[in-house]
This record gives sequence, structure tokens and C-alpha cells, in this order.
Amino acid sequence: MLTKKILKKDGTPYITMEEEPLIENRLEAGDKFIPNLNEPIMRDGLFKSYTIPVSIFTKDGETKENVFITLTSSQADQIRKTVDANQQLWTAYEYTNEFGTFIGISCKPLKPAKKISDFLNPDGTMKE
Repeated sequence: MLTKKILKKDGTPYITMEEEPLIENRLEAGDKFIPNLNEPIMRDGLFKSYTIPVSIFTKDGETKENVFITLTSSQADQIRKTVDANQQLWTAYEYTNEFGTFIGISCKPLKPAKKISDFLNPDGTMKE
């Protein structure tokens, strides 16, 4: 998961109400996650942005609960079109086409619904 601070034009970070720098989380190829909601949150202003709270197992082996990630419009559409999206294990992958290199997402059903911790070995690594 890529994490970066959101900066103002002068280079200083925006600050949250908790006096913390405002950050943006984006998916990287190899990240696995389970959405906490069935549909992404859309903010419509100057341009549309999509976020969703997730439980995530990063490609670096880190597990985090209730993290908001920023989605592209195609990633948000894919989650929105999936029935019971919060009962799926989603995997981020990298693909290339004539327009560049992008991050896509795919899912596999989980029945019954599970938590990210159900996919971890006792040492904290992801089960295959």
C-alpha cells in the first residue's frame, strides 16, 4: 500500500482535526483486502474521488484494519458491481496497455464472510 502525505501548494501538509498530517493510501500490486462496505464512498466536487474502508494485508506483509484507501473510478465501479463485495478477498495486480501501467483489482468469493485475520499464518504471513 502506498501512503503519501497530502500537501498544500506551499509544500506544507494538510493537518487533520487530530493534529496529524492528512495521508492518502493507494493500492500496490500484491495487496490483498476485504472492503468493510459493499459500496465505495464517492465525493463529488471539482472532480469525483472514491474511497472505501478496508482490512488490508499489504504486499510488504503488514496487516491493517479499518484503513481508508483511495480508488480509481474503474476500481470503484468493479466493487460497486460485485454482489456482497464485503464478502470477497480482493487482490490488486498490475497491468499494462497502450495507455500505460495501471493497478487493477480482482476478487474471489468468501463464503461465509471472513476477516483478513482468517488468511494469516500464525507468524503473520499470508496463507496461499
